[in-house]
Amino acid sequence: MTFGTPQEKRIIVDMVHRAHASVKGAGYSADEAHLQLWVAATLYAVAVSMYEDIFGSMEPVAAEVLYQEYAIFAVSLRVPAEMWPADRRDIWAYWNQHIESLEVTPEAKHVAYDLLYNARLPLLVAMLMPLIRLITVEMLPPRIRRAYGFESTVLQRMTYRIVLEMTRAIYPLIPTYIRTIPMRYYLKDMRKRIRRIDRQ
Repeated sequence: MTFGTPQEKRIIVDMVHRAHASVKGAGYSADEAHLQLWVAATLYAVAVSMYEDIFGSMEPVAAEVLYQEYAIFAVSLRVPAEMWPADRRDIWAYWNQHIESLEVTPEAKHVAYDLLYNARLPLLVAMLMPLIRLITVEMLPPRIRRAYGFESTVLQRMTYRIVLEMTRAIYPLIPTYIRTIPMRYYLKDMRKRIRRIDRQ
């Protein structure tokens, strides 16, 4: 959605919609606008929170540009434009309200456990999972963390702050070519998938 060409973005959006079309349950459809609004709002809130935890507050102009880009993203998920909160103050009000009322179901706990304790991961990813679990748990709002049954110990919080401080110090020193390796990898993988679809 961020780095591909306009045509590639349209293809990916179409793939997402086709995948969502089959995700249905009793009184539930993954394509429902209010659910997609929550997805887009969550991605926005996590991105902004992580950035500001590491690098400090965004400049107002950059923050507004980012918010408008997420509005485009939300609309691409079939969220009506008028449903997307009007400004950044409104999106945080929406976020905080839903955090206070969100219910963590047994199914959600099962999915979270499967993601964070998956025994079928490639070796390199499996080696990184303790750190990924730590960051994931510490990023959760306290109420949601408790609802999932995750603990936040003093040692975990200290380790998390150290990770943030190290990232703040080291990231600007990493050459752009190295920092963009994940982006190039996933763009290449995406384009391979698109070519396979075109051949079908």
